[in-house]
Amino acid sequence: MTKSSFRNIAASILALATVTAAADCTKAITPIDKTVCQTPELTKLDADLNHLYTALRPQLTIGAKARLLTQQRTWLALRDKTCATADAACLQHQYADRLDQLEAINASAKAADDKLDDVTPVYLKGSWKVTAIHDPAGRGHTNPTALKQSLEDEELSPPGSTVVAAPGELCFPPDPCGDMAWDFPPLGKVASGSAIIEQLGLTPATRALRGSSGTINSHYLLIPRPDGSLWAAFILCGPAVGQDCRTAAEVWTPATPDARVFPTHFPSATYK
Repeated sequence: MTKSSFRNIAASILALATVTAAADCTKAITPIDKTVCQTPELTKLDADLNHLYTALRPQLTIGAKARLLTQQRTWLALRDKTCATADAACLQHQYADRLDQLEAINASAKAADDKLDDVTPVYLKGSWKVTAIHDPAGRGHTNPTALKQSLEDEELSPPGSTVVAAPGELCFPPDPCGDMAWDFPPLGKVASGSAIIEQLGLTPATRALRGSSGTINSHYLLIPRPDGSLWAAFILCGPAVGQDCRTAAEVWTPATPDARVFPTHFPSATYK
C-alpha cells in the first residue's frame, strides 16, 4: 500500500471522528456562532446536540458514521442558509428540528440488535386525536364489544382518546410512555402487508411507519393519509373469539400544531 493510500485512509478516519455540531465559543467569528454563544437557550441546544451526536456514533456501522457526518454537515449548511441573519428564533427552530432527528436515530440504534446502518430519521410528533374507525371490510357493522376487545388486544386507545408522540416515544395517556423507533417500509415488504393492502384498499408501494421497541417489531403500523391524518392498522374481530376477523384502522387526526410525521415528504406512493 502506498503512502498516499495510508494518508487517504487516515484522512477518512479523521473525518469520521470529527464532530461538526458544536459552536466553538472561544473562536466564534461568524454572526451565527456569536448568536449561539451569546444566547443561553441556544448554547444549551448546541451542547445537547453535540452530546447526542457524539453518543450516537459508537452505535453505528462505519458506513452509517460517514452518512451521519454528511447528514450533519448538510444540516449545518441548511442552518446557515436559512438563518443567514443569525436570528435567534430561526436558529432555535433549526436546532430543535435537528435534535428531533438525532433522537429518532438514537431510538432506532437502541432498538437495533446490532450496530445501526440506516441513519434515516423517522418519527412521529405531537398530539393526535382518535376520531374514527375505518372498517371497509366490515361494511360499517362494527360490534361495540368486539371493537373494545380488539383495541385492547392491540394496545390501542378507543375513539375520543389522545395519543402523544415524541421522537423515540409513543404515549397513550394516562399510561406511561413507551420507547418506540420507526422505519417506513412499503406495505409490500411488511409481514401483514397483503391483508392491509387488500382490505384497506391500498397498494404494495404504500409507505407506512412501522414501530419497533427493543429488538422486536411492534404491532404498530401507521399509514399517513393525504389529509394529514394517520391510519393505525389493527385486526378487528366479531363478537365470537377469532371469527369474522379483518383489517381495520383507527383514524388519528392531528390535535396540536406540531403534530406531524417526519420525513414530511413521503414518496408519492404513500397516498394510494
